[in-house]
Amino acid sequence: MIEFLVAGLFTDHMVLQQQRSNPVWGWDQPGQAITLTVEGVQSGPLQVSVTTAQDGSWRLLCPELPAGGPYRLTVKGSGVQVLDDVLVGEVWLASGQSNMAWVLSNTDGGAEDVQAAQFPAIRSIRVSNQAARSPQRIIGGSWSVCSPATAGGYSAVAYHYANKLHKAFKVPVGIIDSSWGGTRVEAWTSEQALARVMDLNSELASLEPQWNKLPALKAEFGKKVTDWEARMFPADPGNTGEGLGWAAPGFDDSAWRMLSLPGLWQQQGIPETGVVWLRRTIEIPEAWAGCELQLELGQVKDFDETYFNGVKVGSHPKGTPRAAAIRRSYTVPASLVKAGRAVVAVRAFDQNGGGGLLGPGPVMGLRCNEKPDTPRVRLAGAWRARLEASVTVGTIDWATNPWPDFPEEQYWPASIHNGMIAPLAGYGIRGAIWYQGETNADAHPETYAARFQALIRDWRESWGQGDFPFYFIQLPNFHSNDGWPVIREGQAAALALPATGMVTAIDLGNPDDIHPREKRRVSARLANLALADCYGLPGIVAQGPVRRSAEFTGGKARIQFLNAQGLRTRDGAAAVLGFELAGSDGVFHPATARIEGETVLVESPAVPEPRSVRYAWKACPETNLVNGADLPARPFGS
Repeated sequence: MIEFLVAGLFTDHMVLQQQRSNPVWGWDQPGQAITLTVEGVQSGPLQVSVTTAQDGSWRLLCPELPAGGPYRLTVKGSGVQVLDDVLVGEVWLASGQSNMAWVLSNTDGGAEDVQAAQFPAIRSIRVSNQAARSPQRIIGGSWSVCSPATAGGYSAVAYHYANKLHKAFKVPVGIIDSSWGGTRVEAWTSEQALARVMDLNSELASLEPQWNKLPALKAEFGKKVTDWEARMFPADPGNTGEGLGWAAPGFDDSAWRMLSLPGLWQQQGIPETGVVWLRRTIEIPEAWAGCELQLELGQVKDFDETYFNGVKVGSHPKGTPRAAAIRRSYTVPASLVKAGRAVVAVRAFDQNGGGGLLGPGPVMGLRCNEKPDTPRVRLAGAWRARLEASVTVGTIDWATNPWPDFPEEQYWPASIHNGMIAPLAGYGIRGAIWYQGETNADAHPETYAARFQALIRDWRESWGQGDFPFYFIQLPNFHSNDGWPVIREGQAAALALPATGMVTAIDLGNPDDIHPREKRRVSARLANLALADCYGLPGIVAQGPVRRSAEFTGGKARIQFLNAQGLRTRDGAAAVLGFELAGSDGVFHPATARIEGETVLVESPAVPEPRSVRYAWKACPETNLVNGADLPARPFGS
């Protein structure tokens, strides 16, 4: 039997894209009538209906709604799901690897930004990390309202980007944060798209033995991680809540904080790392009395002890390998099941920041093993929460205590696309922002240009919204390998696609840290790019100097630039740094350069007859060329 489900992106507090009819989809029994009712519209409730297909899938269009809200959406089929506090405004997909995932609280000025983040019209959903061999339809995560209690866990780049759009247009802004650190571009792209730009079958065939060995490899890796965590992270401080009756059905939890789960408690007013008790009161149907039940919580971050009506029915204590990745499913004995009020209580221990029930929401519930045709009791939604104990996580010296090495499946072609992009495709968005490339610099960076463009085409095709804006951040300066300038060139090549834009960040990195903590400026450049190119706001200079042409005469190279108004050096020096010249032998030598009007004249005594010129062609180059808007010149190869 197919159960009534609404896709996981559709939760309370979500933001729908303005100025269009937005798809809403899910699953139910074949031939089932599905009705969407929208309340909060000035003219009165709106209603649309559709009938499910033979495979149980359904998809309808929510009518175009005025910007603002809140609205209430009710989806009714064989079950009912109510979506409250829905806003309409601008929606952007934020994706990439760790520099996109990097949270606001861990940035320069982050503490002040978090305290000032009282923006209830900004919303974000962080999609739980999930890699898969085939496209999935369920995701983990739920929309949260931006406040000092939640913003610390937001993507810093996405938060500052959303904040600038919100202030510019005074409409709600929603961010779908689907990012994962240390991932390659091909993992985010579908197999169909990759097959056009790489020998996909050979690569997948070479990985097949690892797929087959994955359970054993994960078990070995899990033991290494458990040993590492035991050394690096604090111990469980001990279960005192059970003795205080916090698991008991009769306990009065009315004074406890209310959380919306799945989600992180650090994003909902409990900033501590440590142990938090979570309680949810439910109603057991009469037909289930005396029946064995299956209690499914999804993923818990990190460890848990779970109770039904005061009796422990399962646990994954500290020391459980890779516990945060395990979806909890516990059997409730028939002897505990009585009709009427019941309480599910979870003691969750977060050992390193970011604790809670991660879902995904659609899988969180109770079902009756003996009566599979009866609807589940849902567990996603409002829970009561109380801190039991906090712990302190010390600073980790990663040089002497590296994370155990293991080729996780998230590195493999299409795996993240299947788990974290395919389930999102079609949700109404204005466009996408992207920050990635570091991991591809380590192996065959020359393939990045084709694979990155394949990703952009692939997502646009999957969304069915045409060439939506796709803006990305070029890799900044960082002491690394020779693959970094090649990746930058591959990123710039994607500008040949329509409605793309790139932020030059060659001056905004930290040479000694791959995760620069300064995210405000790079986000401001990204937002200005969108304001100018996507929204058409006048008077915004969104790009630094870009090479237009190079002329080689008299033993010198003269570079003509676009966006060169006010061309200067940032430090006021006469010498322009970062240029190199090569002759017919193709060997590059450092060159001296100076500004003449809106051009740069480059020469080198080692290259009397230059034929090629390049700029900032190092992983961590010294540069100082900017325009009047203080935006850096874009690196370029020969």
